[in-house]
Amino acid sequence: MRTVFWYGIRALRGSLDHLVNMAYFKGRVPVARKWIMPTLTEHNTTFGEIGSNLAAIWDNCSADFKADLEEYAKQRINYYDADMGEIPAYSNYAHFVRFIYAFKAENPTIDFTEVTKGVLELEGCPNTVADIVLEGFLPPIPDTTELTNTW
Repeated sequence: MRTVFWYGIRALRGSLDHLVNMAYFKGRVPVARKWIMPTLTEHNTTFGEIGSNLAAIWDNCSADFKADLEEYAKQRINYYDADMGEIPAYSNYAHFVRFIYAFKAENPTIDFTEVTKGVLELEGCPNTVADIVLEGFLPPIPDTTELTNTW
């Protein structure tokens, strides 16, 4: 098999069943090695359950709430600090996950593998972008007071 790299390691071509392609010697030598399935741990299983559960909550959120969170994401891009190593999150879902984990940090009794929107609301979780920013679960930016659609 021949593996070809374009632009260093940013792009590569080459395939053969069950092989992983990579660059070696500062990108000048292509290497292919056999792919080995990593050992699954309890952490992998729990992380997968949490991800599936958060995705289910996100799917049940209203389109207006998702649009408000997308507007927040667009406005927030201008306030990232590259000098601090911050990488912009362009996705409304990324901000949703960040907010949910920030809420969990203040409410450690919540079990993310089984939580629902109803449970989050009973725990006092804010359900508009304006309230989320006001309570400090997402970084503040100007003009978030108009983002009041509930989830």
